[in-house]
Amino acid sequence: MELKMERNFSIPTNQSDKKNNGVIKELENIHSDGIKDKKLIDGMISTSELIFSFETIENRLGISDHVITENSSILVFPGRNIGQLHIVDISNKKTSSERDEERKSVSIVKAHKNAIQAVCLSPSGKMIASASEFGTIIRVHDTKNCALLYEFRRGLDSAIITDMKFSPNGTKIAILSDKNTLHIYHVYGDDNYEKNKTHMLKNIPLFPKYFKSTWSFVSKDVGNKSDVINDMGKLGWADDDSVVVIWKFKGIWEKYDIMINSLIGNVFDGDNGNWDHFDEPKWQIVKEGCNIGKIPTETESLGDMTF
Repeated sequence: MELKMERNFSIPTNQSDKKNNGVIKELENIHSDGIKDKKLIDGMISTSELIFSFETIENRLGISDHVITENSSILVFPGRNIGQLHIVDISNKKTSSERDEERKSVSIVKAHKNAIQAVCLSPSGKMIASASEFGTIIRVHDTKNCALLYEFRRGLDSAIITDMKFSPNGTKIAILSDKNTLHIYHVYGDDNYEKNKTHMLKNIPLFPKYFKSTWSFVSKDVGNKSDVINDMGKLGWADDDSVVVIWKFKGIWEKYDIMINSLIGNVFDGDNGNWDHFDEPKWQIVKEGCNIGKIPTETESLGDMTF
């Protein structure tokens, strides 16, 4: 399969409009099937100019992500082999010769053993998160040097990752699966309040890798597992501590807040005969609200939510 990057120009269809500026607007489309199309939109005929073309593995789900920053335009999609990620900067600021040279050194990440199911770029374009069709492990790589930054465990049983999304400031990532479980992971910070969960036996030698796994610092069952149709939710962020889940078939969206409660108390230390004070953080996801009715289209919005 071939992925093509094209620049679409919308050209007026009547002579009077042609006397004005010939090109009305410029759009960029990604075609995963390699098919060029012509569209009639508001009386304008759309034609295409090929910018990039890359060979990919079969990608019927159209798995990809694209982030535009001040200095780059990062695109990620499955590579030619199973489990590979293809990362390229398609910024139009570069000359044709610079783009040709960069294409020769496009980043390839061997992220998983199984086929890629979901990908997500951080808002800065510096990190790429991915999950395979097995759905138990989420890996986060550096988009520049392809180094593995984090490896998170979702669970033991396989699951379909229906969506994943970084928070607006890039410090958290939300994962949603077809098991209707929402997981939140920290991707920055060494403070005790910002550590993901680990197993109490992680430091014992010779134990299986599972015990060394890093788990989400908070999770919650969302949706309704008893539904006849297993609705595939889509994720968005209202802010850095609030996640929105959109259920397409139910026609609703739900907002969940990530909150922390401190367990404050005292424990007796028998070694020194003193009472020690402890303040243990306890994270939770609290459902704030639910809106039943029409789901916003791409041209509408839910306030300042990021999707």
